[in-house]
Amino acid sequence: MNEPRELNTEFVLACMRHALRAYCRDNGVDFVPSADLDPTSYYGFAPADVAMVHAYKHDAGAGTWFRLHDGRVFDRAGVPDDPDPALYDMWTT
Repeated sequence: MNEPRELNTEFVLACMRHALRAYCRDNGVDFVPSADLDPTSYYGFAPADVAMVHAYKHDAGAGTWFRLHDGRVFDRAGVPDDPDPALYDMWTT
């Protein structure tokens, strides 16, 4: 049986920063997170907690969703979303 692959935390951290920047831009907030910003305090989870990064959700289209190891899913705004895996693509890296 294949073991789940751990995501590179630097990759996840970059995805979190990008998602936060896009969320702010799309909502008219003048905020550009710097490369040293740790978005953990905003999202409430750390890059090491992320099992998968999704880039597409059925009926929502393109976006960013973070699936945690415990199965919970959060959108780019940090809002909990439907955890049903069938709704999301399986893109990770």
